[in-house]
Amino acid sequence: MFNITILYGSSCIGKSSTMETMKDSFLKLEMDDCEYWLLPEKERENKCITFLIDAIKSNSSSSSSSKDMVVTCGYLPLPNDQIYRKI
Repeated sequence: MFNITILYGSSCIGKSSTMETMKDSFLKLEMDDCEYWLLPEKERENKCITFLIDAIKSNSSSSSSSKDMVVTCGYLPLPNDQIYRKI
């Protein structure tokens, strides 16, 4: 089992910079890597959720070497969204 921390905030306030200064023991996931902004707005949230779930699955399959994760928010839903309970 591992922890997932999502850095939420407005665009260009330093989420990525903060994540990069964190220990290498974390698996760092930059949501911008999935290029969600290239999709129509109604599809962006799903793209980001799928990207996050795929990263979680990949991290989980590492068995004993899974790491705590730090993720930038991109177009993920707000922290109180029900999707996080399902994930």
